[in-house]
Formats: sequence, structure tokens, C-alpha cells
Amino acid sequence: MKHHSIRYLLFVFFLLALPTGVLSQEEPVGWVTEVSGEVVVINPVDGKRTDVERGTEIYRSHTVETGYSGTVTIELMDGSAIRVDRNSRIKVVDFLYSEEKEVNRSYFRLFQGTVRGILNSLFGKDSEMTIETPTSIAGVKGSDIVVWIENGQTLVALNEGRGFVRHLDERFPEVLWLKPGWMIRVAKGKPPGKPFLIPQHIKKRILKFHIKRHPELIKKLKRLKRVERKRLLERLKKVPKPIRPQIEKNILPPGLKEPHREEKKKRPHRPHREVPPLIPLPPQR
Repeated sequence: MKHHSIRYLLFVFFLLALPTGVLSQEEPVGWVTEVSGEVVVINPVDGKRTDVERGTEIYRSHTVETGYSGTVTIELMDGSAIRVDRNSRIKVVDFLYSEEKEVNRSYFRLFQGTVRGILNSLFGKDSEMTIETPTSIAGVKGSDIVVWIENGQTLVALNEGRGFVRHLDERFPEVLWLKPGWMIRVAKGKPPGKPFLIPQHIKKRILKFHIKRHPELIKKLKRLKRVERKRLLERLKKVPKPIRPQIEKNILPPGLKEPHREEKKKRPHRPHREVPPLIPLPPQR
């Protein structure tokens, strides 16, 4: 009995030590496939900062930070990908991917720095990647977008597909659409500027900031994830249930006598008294 309890406690500690998302049915949003320099991922539950390496799982609500020379590429479950440049901080706000419902959507919040996103447009209008910044919401329904924050302003450049930009300020509700090769600037407290052609120096910067894909690595990581879940479920089935010790009643240490318990005095039985019948009163005169 004692050994069963110890095994149970050890297994509980093992489960608590697992990464976020392993115990639940939630799948990771994606995996890190390329990393250089200082890059950390922040767990929203306990605020723990963990160094990122190839194969690191990224979950919903995780925040990724890059240092002065850090860059990281994250390939998503739906075949999309993002690359985060140096001195950047981005959070995975939401992620939805379902082949049955034919939808794949991702939502990120960029606090600072630069991010490039490539959307795998699997389901037409139900495929979307959105990147929120302190001043605007930018998204792509096509293929390739770059968003960065510079001097408190948001700049959005569209390489391929169809992009849109909307100001976070409710005073400017208009949605502006971008064509490939065009970009836009959004400043706080001002209406969005007009779209303009991407200058040559920015094109060169975007070309250097390319995303390299690793399809074979992603297949391997997905396969390992399935095996890991299967093993975990098998171990959960084998965990012995904790045995509650049976405590015998009226066990006293040697030399002690059971204290005398006075029985509750029962109330004496009172026989039911019969109520005499009512005698009708004579009529009043």
C-alpha cells in the first residue's frame, strides 16, 4: 500500500513538470525550425523564460522574444510560417486549424520589432493571418506580408497575395487593401496614410529577411508528437489509484481506557390525552 502511494505521488510530480499543453488535448501552434542568437519563449502561466532551440514547441499565448542578434523561424501546424527579426517581441494570441471545418487562421500581437508572415492559403476566404501592433491591425489573405514598428509607427509591406490594414483607433474605421508590391504607414492618433510602392531599399531588406522552410523536420516533429501523446495516455492508464488506509474505529493507545459516555436520557413517554368533546352552549336569550 505504501509503495503504491509513493508511485502515485512520483507520477503526479512528473505530470506537473511537463511543458504547457502536453497534458491537455491542445496541439502546439508550431515548432521552431531555425534559430540564431538569443531567443526565449515566455510561458504565460508562470512567466518562465526558456531558451529556444530547434524543435521547441510553441503554444497559444506564448510570447517569443529575440535579443540584439537573435532571429527565429516558427513553422505552423497549417503549413504557414513566421520569422521574427532581432530586438522583437511577439505573442501568439490565437490559432485555429481544422481540415474538417476547412479553416486556418492565426492571430499574432507584435509589441516591437519586425515579423514576416507567409500564409498557407488552404481554404480561400477562411485562410487568414493577422498581425496586431500598438497602432493597427494588418492581415493577409494571400501569401506574404512583412510588418514592423519604427519610431512608434507601423509599416506594412505586401509581397504577394492580398493584404489589409485597419487602424486600432475607432475614429478611423476604414479598412485599406494592399496590392503586391505596395506598403502603408500607420501612426498613432492619425488616419492611415495612402498606400505607396515599396522603395528599393526596403525591397532589398525584405529579400534578406527570407524564410527557409523545413518540411522534413516538421513531419518528424509531428510524428514524434503523436508518439509522445500515445505513450503519455498509456502511462496514465497504468497509474495505480491511491489507496486510502482503513482506520479502525475505537482503537486507543495501550493503557488508555475508553471514556465513559453518558447515554442521552430519553424523555418519558406521555400517554395521549383524549380531549373531551365540545358541549354546545345554550342559545342566548
